[in-house]
Amino acid sequence: VEAQLQVAQLRTGQLTEEIKTYHVELHSTKADVAKYQQLASTRAIEMETSSELQANLIKLQKSSEKLQDELATEMKLATSHKALVGTLEMEVETEKQGRASAQD
Repeated sequence: VEAQLQVAQLRTGQLTEEIKTYHVELHSTKADVAKYQQLASTRAIEMETSSELQANLIKLQKSSEKLQDELATEMKLATSHKALVGTLEMEVETEKQGRASAQD
């Protein structure tokens, strides 16, 4: 009986050590799970931010294209205006020459 008691006590000690080991492993696993959950949360935020940045980039590209179109229109208007001014300057010069000839 005493031998069985010693075997039982020895086995109880071994089981107690195994339980402690499993407890440490469980705590470590819980810490790993928490770490990975945090990483997943951070990654989700990064993905959301990336999507927002992509949407903003698309808006900026569209705005840039619109501004380029507006600039092209303004350049055409400026060219037309310059041509008109040139025509008016020639008419004024012609009129001046006509007046000068009439005075002679």
